[in-house]
Amino acid sequence: KATVSVLYCNLTTMTYIQQLVEGITNDEFAMMQSMIQHQAFNIVFFMVLNLIWMSKINAGIHTVRLFHYAALLSIILWWGRLDSKYPDVDVLFLAVRGHIGGLTIALVDFMFSKTGFLMIPSILLGNAIWMVTYGIMLHFAVGVTGFPTRGLPVADSIYSIVPLYISTYFIFVMSGLSSDLFFSPVHRLLHSRWLRKFHTEHHKFTELCGPILYKASAIDDVIMSLCAAAGHSLLIAVLLQLGLGSFYYSIIPSFVALMLPYSHASDMGLVNLFFTVPGRLNYIAYHRMHHMNQDLNYGLTAIGDKLWDRILGTTTVSVPFEGFTRQRELGPRKVSSPLFKEKTCSSTGTKKKNKKGKAAAGFN
Repeated sequence: KATVSVLYCNLTTMTYIQQLVEGITNDEFAMMQSMIQHQAFNIVFFMVLNLIWMSKINAGIHTVRLFHYAALLSIILWWGRLDSKYPDVDVLFLAVRGHIGGLTIALVDFMFSKTGFLMIPSILLGNAIWMVTYGIMLHFAVGVTGFPTRGLPVADSIYSIVPLYISTYFIFVMSGLSSDLFFSPVHRLLHSRWLRKFHTEHHKFTELCGPILYKASAIDDVIMSLCAAAGHSLLIAVLLQLGLGSFYYSIIPSFVALMLPYSHASDMGLVNLFFTVPGRLNYIAYHRMHHMNQDLNYGLTAIGDKLWDRILGTTTVSVPFEGFTRQRELGPRKVSSPLFKEKTCSSTGTKKKNKKGKAAAGFN
């Protein structure tokens, strides 16, 4: 019943989105129908995964990445088809479909993770909050710049792989830096004694996987999604002023939203699915260290955190080293389940003993 109720809330939320956009077009209505079908698939997929959570698939790293490639490719091809058939859509709808696709990617990661049972309604509600808050913020941010919020051309280089790849890499890096302008300081506030109660839920799971991004209180989800949207809106405004609106329209609302759940991925090597990233710049490992020590790494990039450390006079940055980023499991870990008491999962430890027999910390 709870799952059906949340599905109804998702569909109702999308109906209200129509009212926020003046004069919904036929293309937007058709895209909305497609998004509802995709979200229904996510719910069924999630229910099946929860049924088999005690016997998670134990696969090699190449098999895991093959599944991620297949999921990402199918989503991107689906988006390409939607863009070609329905070009006259608002930026809000592109953001919503990005988060729906992101949930699919998150569930693929959940399938191979060590994370235990996850409550379906809470994850779906968090995903709905992220997509609505993020989409509305982008819609109004673009409107403030004076540019149209719909009907912008799809990226001119969509069929030219090299230019699109390079531009996507650039946008991906810049979106992380721009979001940290807001995410890093606000995240620090959420760890303060006054606001910590809203953020505690997110840190209950120490064995991470993609859906944990959405596992938080409603207030926490709204605040975090606003931070990401604020940073990306700032980047959008700059790109529009530089005449690069076509790139923003195709990449930021959909692709960046799609990649957000990877910040909590179970496999830190997934950051290299499309781009080769040095270990010290691995944002998955960087944020993983925050979940291991909540006094460190409040942003997703060391650059953003160092900027705010200098402003606030603090020291919170711990950069992951190469050996740390190559490990798939960090343990021992606790798996929380509403059906069973917390238990410790065996995994490969990250601590090594030095010559004096003391454990060396996993940070540098």
